[in-house]
This record gives sequence, C-alpha cells and structure tokens, in this order.
Amino acid sequence: MGTSSVSTSGTIPYMAPEVLSNISTKTIRYNSKADIWSLGISALEMAEGYYPFSRFPENKLMKRVMHGPAPTLLWDKW
Repeated sequence: MGTSSVSTSGTIPYMAPEVLSNISTKTIRYNSKADIWSLGISALEMAEGYYPFSRFPENKLMKRVMHGPAPTLLWDKW
C-alpha cells in the first residue's frame, strides 16, 4: 500500500499517532493503518461509553497518543 497525501481534518481523539505527530505540516502522509486506529478508538468508545484518554485536555491527549502506550479496554468484565 502506498501513502496518501491529504490535508488534516477530523477529531483529535480519533487521530492515529502518525497523523498527530505531523499535524503542523501542510500535508500528512499516512496509509490505511491510520483508519484502523480510528476504527479501534471507535470500538473502544462503544465498549466503554467514552473515548480513550477522554479525561485529558487536548494537548495532553495528543502527547499521550503520540508517546504513550495504545489504549485498551479498562473494564474488568472485558
């Protein structure tokens, strides 16, 4: 798969780390893995009732997504 050159649009909590890390550039290169990340975040939100790292302000959320571990399900029942 090749990379696509696109402009940035979307909601910060659903953006993949590679998209967030290049958000200040005029074009962002990413592939379908970024869409899989967004789908995973949506699945976590449906399961938990809120998106991962929702307690963080936007700037900390971006740092956490770019530099922290990937989010996981939190409930013990999962």
